[in-house]
Amino acid sequence: MKGSDYAEIPAALRERIQDDPWVRTLGIRYLDLRRGYCRVSLALQPHMVNFRGYPHGGVIFSLADVAFGAACNAHGGAAVALSGDTTPCQSGGCGRCTGSSSIGTSR
Repeated sequence: MKGSDYAEIPAALRERIQDDPWVRTLGIRYLDLRRGYCRVSLALQPHMVNFRGYPHGGVIFSLADVAFGAACNAHGGAAVALSGDTTPCQSGGCGRCTGSSSIGTSR
């Protein structure tokens, strides 16, 4: 599935999800946010990379956590993650990181 296959969310819910102090601190941008799907972007800053010039794992996991949490909570109800993992696809220095998360739900 692609992002556009997921349902839109109400504007008030979108604003609540996006109004997050940690998201603002890191400079994360929401590229697409729908029920069960989120795509985010982060402009890497020099203080976000390790001694080899690659993004710190904490930055990558924060980006993944923001996308996953937003996708889960975009359904409008309370959501709790039971597990999660990331699969790095390529390494690079300062630039832009993007990530996406799509979820299935069980009720």
